[in-house]
Amino acid sequence: MPFTDEEIRRDLLGGLYRRAVELPESRWVSKVALKRGLKISDEVLISAVSELEEKGLVETDGDPWDRATISEKGLSTMEAQELNYCPHL
Repeated sequence: MPFTDEEIRRDLLGGLYRRAVELPESRWVSKVALKRGLKISDEVLISAVSELEEKGLVETDGDPWDRATISEKGLSTMEAQELNYCPHL
């Protein structure tokens, strides 16, 4: 069963959050690694990252972007979600 766009964005943000918490000195993740890890196409990844970036939850680097990380707003959002056990962003 294919994942919904919301599930993909949630998994993407969750992965970037875990990376930032576990490896704060190496929080940037390449586009290739994100695509491989989530098992999604370039088109789906670009769309998900763009939407999260518009909300201020993700930052990208490069033009066109070649790596991404969770933003400070994204970190705060994910920490609040974990503390409140809220399933929604």
